[in-house]
Amino acid sequence: MRSLNVLVADDDQGVRGLVKDILRMRGMTVREAVDGQEAVEALESGEHFDLLVTDYQMPRRDGLAVIAAAKQTIPGIKAILLTGGGTDPITAREHGADAVLFKPFALDRFRETLDRLFPPVV
Repeated sequence: MRSLNVLVADDDQGVRGLVKDILRMRGMTVREAVDGQEAVEALESGEHFDLLVTDYQMPRRDGLAVIAAAKQTIPGIKAILLTGGGTDPITAREHGADAVLFKPFALDRFRETLDRLFPPVV
């Protein structure tokens, strides 16, 4: 089975690093983006991503705009929106988010969300 490719977009280096570490421990390949515009450029680069993990509030484009671009560019991509409360789960899901996690989120909650979106092969 091939490694899942993930794009992590967050302007907070600490959150980005934590998410990256969790994903890499699960054998996933991670590319990082420091803001919404950089994330959209990565999505439009032709590189395939299976998962997008994006912050809601970022410079240049917010997470909902990044999710919309992801869903339009890469059919079947899953998206997790991280938010400090700037948007609600209903709005996020209406914009294509498959899951919403409120910061600060528990690491177990993040892992459970990954398992729900990409069930482990037994």
